[in-house]
Amino acid sequence: MSSSSGGPLAEGVASARWAELESLLHEALERPPDERANFLDAVCSDPEQRREVEALLSAHERPGRLDALADSLMAPLLASRAKPAANGAALP
Repeated sequence: MSSSSGGPLAEGVASARWAELESLLHEALERPPDERANFLDAVCSDPEQRREVEALLSAHERPGRLDALADSLMAPLLASRAKPAANGAALP
């Protein structure tokens, strides 16, 4: 009887695949953007693996909703720290 999730073996393969992709992503991010294509040429063992790493790189480079939310929340806080206190002393 088989499980719809693929069972522990499938989960282990997926986990190993993700670990490999994550490692390649981090190694690619350590390189300047103009060197990443050559790096991926050298290390990606199949076209699907390369597409997945490129998709992760692209997602990493794109600002997301959380970035916009953080910016909108932090801007007023940072602006208030830049203003001097009422008595003329700078805020810590």
